[in-house]
Amino acid sequence: MKTINTSSLLNVSLTLCILIPTNLFGQFIPDLDAYEAEDTVCVWDESVSFTTTKGYTAYQTTDNTFNGPIDSNYCVTLKSDEDYYGLSFQPSDFDPSRSIYLKAELNADNKIPLTKNSVYAISDYFTDYTEGVLFGNDCPDLICTGLIIGIEIPDSTLTGDTIRWHLLSGDTYNYNSCFPTEKFDNQYLSTFIFKFTFDPTLAPEMVMNGYPPDIQEVYDVYPITDLTETNGLYVDEIYIIEEYNFIGSLVGLLQYDAPTYPSASNFDYIDVSPNPNPAEVTSIELLINEYYTLLAQPYIQLRGAQIEGDTLRHEVNLVNNGGIFCMGVAEMIFDGNTHYIFRSGAIDLYSPMSCLMFKNGASIQVDDNAHLSYGINGTGVLGLGSGGTIKIGNNASFTINNRVSIIKNPNSTFSGDIYMTLNEGSKLIFGEGATISNDEKSVTGGHLCIYMNGGEIDMSKLDDFSRQLIRLIYPSEENTMSKNMHIYPNPAQ
Repeated sequence: MKTINTSSLLNVSLTLCILIPTNLFGQFIPDLDAYEAEDTVCVWDESVSFTTTKGYTAYQTTDNTFNGPIDSNYCVTLKSDEDYYGLSFQPSDFDPSRSIYLKAELNADNKIPLTKNSVYAISDYFTDYTEGVLFGNDCPDLICTGLIIGIEIPDSTLTGDTIRWHLLSGDTYNYNSCFPTEKFDNQYLSTFIFKFTFDPTLAPEMVMNGYPPDIQEVYDVYPITDLTETNGLYVDEIYIIEEYNFIGSLVGLLQYDAPTYPSASNFDYIDVSPNPNPAEVTSIELLINEYYTLLAQPYIQLRGAQIEGDTLRHEVNLVNNGGIFCMGVAEMIFDGNTHYIFRSGAIDLYSPMSCLMFKNGASIQVDDNAHLSYGINGTGVLGLGSGGTIKIGNNASFTINNRVSIIKNPNSTFSGDIYMTLNEGSKLIFGEGATISNDEKSVTGGHLCIYMNGGEIDMSKLDDFSRQLIRLIYPSEENTMSKNMHIYPNPAQ
């Protein structure tokens, strides 16, 4: 990491998809010349001359969104410290009660081409060293401080272009933030914006310096498009598929290879079965072991393949067993007899749009003696559709730090309420940034119903509305004979 002057900066600790690739190829955004000083006039007020950088523009908007109307009252220099190579600005030059955006000057001539079906890491030290910023998602643009990245891809007609937005909340990554590209031959990094929102009680009157970011392609990414008849080993009648049999490299990518256009209406299914495929339903575990990372392109879904000679499907468990599971800008649905099991490692939800959805019998499970922290400070979503559930093992805890979204399917045979059990030795904690909502946005809509069989729950950080969506169900006290029979006088007398 390049050493910068931190006399006026505070270190901000952030965490995201931390890859361990052996090969990286990088380039700066937009390029190294972008950080050279340039004397210019204000784009929206030509009467104002100032010094800034060649490749970045700072601006604020009247509606406090990154693509809103420009506020022409401010022309902010990004060379406040002209001796510093990178970007530098100070809050006294703009309105610190509103967000400020630092946008790379990318256009049709210098937008960055990206390799299809790959993974990119963005090295950013700027938001790591900025004092007094607000994090979380309670801001316009869905993030308060972080990166707004636009990837240009073909639209659904394949005759024009659209943007796939990657919003990286600043408190969810640490130097390297990763994202997958998609199946399209032509796709480009066309928008790259730093967003900063300052805490009005902490916003400093000082210069803030930032080292320029670079984007690095991760080589040796292993594409995962089909897992039928995959090599594994039976252990106590469970078919175990180790990471080397399905991830292949240190970084695996669940890849959309269907001919359809990736969207919420067009999921691509990756079917899983043992080798050879048996004629009875089998429980299968896909292990993400230590040192390995698994990512998913948008609109991918795992499911059990059909058993030999029938339409019944195998049960599939995606198991975090020390590695990293990284979710991006769209939901991944676990449906029916597919489950996510956490034993150790990390699950990274880097975007407010990152979501795991469980429905129709699917579950998110925390194994015995495991402790899962899901989301950071409100970033990401835990979706619970009709029939979905949470399971927490013995001496295990599940801390939810983001939004739980209860979605009722009117055509489902399952209730619109979500049911789970907290047995003795299991703990459910709602942490920083946790909320609960339902699709009706009403206390008459879906609820999280919890059978309290000796387990613990901490709802202290939930707001009042979220608490109203929780139903705690305690076992009724047994009406035993010894408690209800009274003999007088005492027969011992």
